[in-house]
Amino acid sequence: PALNIPLTGSGTTSGQLTISPAGLNFGSVLIGATGIQGATLSATGGSVTISSVASSNAQYSLSRISFPLTIGAGQSVQFNVAFLPKSAGSDSATLSFSATNSQVTESLTGTGTAPQVGLTWLPSTSQVSGYNVYRGTAPGVQAKINTAPDPATAYTDTTVAPGTTYYYSATAVDSNGQESAFSTAAEIAVP
Repeated sequence: PALNIPLTGSGTTSGQLTISPAGLNFGSVLIGATGIQGATLSATGGSVTISSVASSNAQYSLSRISFPLTIGAGQSVQFNVAFLPKSAGSDSATLSFSATNSQVTESLTGTGTAPQVGLTWLPSTSQVSGYNVYRGTAPGVQAKINTAPDPATAYTDTTVAPGTTYYYSATAVDSNGQESAFSTAAEIAVP
């Protein structure tokens, strides 16, 4: 005999995880400082559960989000990515989000820049052939940092360290090599 068993059910759509923007560019960020960019994860076609995220570079990290995380169909979750460069130069990474039905990635780029101090001063009223620049980490204890007297009334110090306070002075040098007294020291705290 024929047997007829009625069955009922409803189809479900498999959710897909998307991320926007597809990539983040942090531009230039000082070594020791933090650059922050925002991004959004969205679920389309059904809910999505994100189990974990991995970063290919420890200088990039996430905040404002924890895992596992379920995003309902048509819903979005915002999060932040932080870039904390430890050295100067271009850097990149990939964030990989592992979800129930898909894996999405986010490309990250940024450039770590070394801090620098720019100095300017008024020219001497006497006839001079150039200026020397002195730097120290304590008032009154300074060493010359330029190699020869420079006729310019500006100097950029690219050898500073983050989190350090420096004291700068300048001297004027005449054509006979005679050097003036130190200018009043300028105190500069490098972030």
